[in-house]
Amino acid sequence: MNDALAGRAGSPVAATPTPAAPRDPPAETDLHSAAGEGFASAAMAEIIDRSFHAGVARLTAGISPAAVAGAFLDWGTHLALSPGKWAQLQHEAWQGLLRHAAYASRVAAQGGEAECCITPMAHDRRFAAAPWHATPWNLMHQGFLLTEQWWRVATT
Repeated sequence: MNDALAGRAGSPVAATPTPAAPRDPPAETDLHSAAGEGFASAAMAEIIDRSFHAGVARLTAGISPAAVAGAFLDWGTHLALSPGKWAQLQHEAWQGLLRHAAYASRVAAQGGEAECCITPMAHDRRFAAAPWHATPWNLMHQGFLLTEQWWRVATT
């Protein structure tokens, strides 16, 4: 038997090697010692994650992107499993497109002035100013309102 592997001459070989003494993790504030552990050290990873999450929170006003994605996925799944609603939304989209095209034709035929094809909701004052009723802004705000109406139907 090899004496280097055995505890002493004639004794059986140790079945498992002796583990090395555990090292203390680097302190969170000691980045220089953490850098010696590699880029993926716990302290560095936490600093990167916190900085990234703070930036995302500023961009999303504190709303979790995961929560928004989950809600959108939930809505999309329900919509995909509702062929009647799907057909209704297609019909609404075509109706809105035809209304907008007819409005654009009237605007062109009447020299830029025509009765709107959709009016904003009572509390909506976004398009009350006179410039919104001049070409091309009238076509844009009418298209926006029709799209907004479609999304209201899609999400209720």
